[in-house]
Amino acid sequence: MAGIKTSNMKIVILFFALHVPFLIQAQSLKSVGHAGIAIGKNDFFKKIMLYKSNSIGYEKWIGYNLYLNFELGYSNLQYDDIDLSMNKKYFRTKNYLFLPLTIKKYYTLSRNSTSFIEIGFANNYNYKDKIEYSNNIVDSVHRNLGYTLSFLGRFGLKTKLINAWFMDIGMGSQDDIFQHYKDNRQELIAKRRFLILSVYRKLGK
Repeated sequence: MAGIKTSNMKIVILFFALHVPFLIQAQSLKSVGHAGIAIGKNDFFKKIMLYKSNSIGYEKWIGYNLYLNFELGYSNLQYDDIDLSMNKKYFRTKNYLFLPLTIKKYYTLSRNSTSFIEIGFANNYNYKDKIEYSNNIVDSVHRNLGYTLSFLGRFGLKTKLINAWFMDIGMGSQDDIFQHYKDNRQELIAKRRFLILSVYRKLGK
């Protein structure tokens, strides 16, 4: 198990390290939030879940009105269920280290607004899984469980706020296409649908 944990963390560290050179040349830095729902399933159940994420990131121009977008943050999936052995309701929260990498394209609408579309992938490292009963008693906490790889798509509207500050609003989807867990009882494939709110600052001229 220790070997699997170390392998997963190496993947996350390598994924982030590869983008440090691009961060130095970034055109903008931003904060991004997602909020919505997800349909999660494994071999034992299929449920509707609450989904949210928060991340910070950058955009770098790569040519032809295309931008490389990289973010680092966290996300979680939450749902409730009944423990039949005790006839008690419990809440489960799966926490992830969230690492999206996308290509973003803008389309000019007016002087202060543009539309955008972006596609790419996200690595979701499941670093904690917590089960809590309705009386606020934490039953179990599991850590460093595994990761999933997702296809990520977002679209929306970019608006200038003031000076070098901008805001994105839009919608998106994120569907898991691959998973690697050390225990199949922890496995979870999710399809997420969400709203986007992003505020960012343009760097340089």
